[in-house]
Amino acid sequence: MNVHYIDKKELTKEVGDWAARVREQIANGEKPEKMTDYIGEAVWMICNNLALRSNFNNYTYLDEMIGDAIENCVRYLKAFDSSKSNNAFGYITTIASRAFIRRIAKENATYAKYMDMVRDVFSDHEVRDSLMASSKEDVGYEPYIKQMLSILDNMDIEKPQPPSPKKQKEEIPSVIEEMMTEEEY
Repeated sequence: MNVHYIDKKELTKEVGDWAARVREQIANGEKPEKMTDYIGEAVWMICNNLALRSNFNNYTYLDEMIGDAIENCVRYLKAFDSSKSNNAFGYITTIASRAFIRRIAKENATYAKYMDMVRDVFSDHEVRDSLMASSKEDVGYEPYIKQMLSILDNMDIEKPQPPSPKKQKEEIPSVIEEMMTEEEY
């Protein structure tokens, strides 16, 4: 493995052999062997280089995204089957990118909850009046508090929507029920 290059064929062979051995060891009730250094370095390089893509690299929690991706790769790489796929590089990249997307969704939900709480606190007029009264005593803070309150008033943050319930299938009456409902028995 070069510094900036991973040989896809070699990686696929290594991951396929390692995953087969691990699945066999688990089936026999043995303790599975550790991931080889080559596979570990490849996972690390793929996750870090994927984080440099333009749709991932500007997040403040990029380290958490990379950590989640590495953890998921280590967890799910033993399921790789070289008889079904000949691209371990793509398999690892898919696991990592989905981990990134899950982390982004989780952070967005956390941020939305936080902003809802902030909006609820500052929507209370007693809190606003208290802030404005205290800012008049502390000369110099009033413009900042006014600016903060105006920003909070103008915020338009989407609240996360609860998952929609699954549609229930219409029950199809059986032939016997149809016969029983008919007037002619």
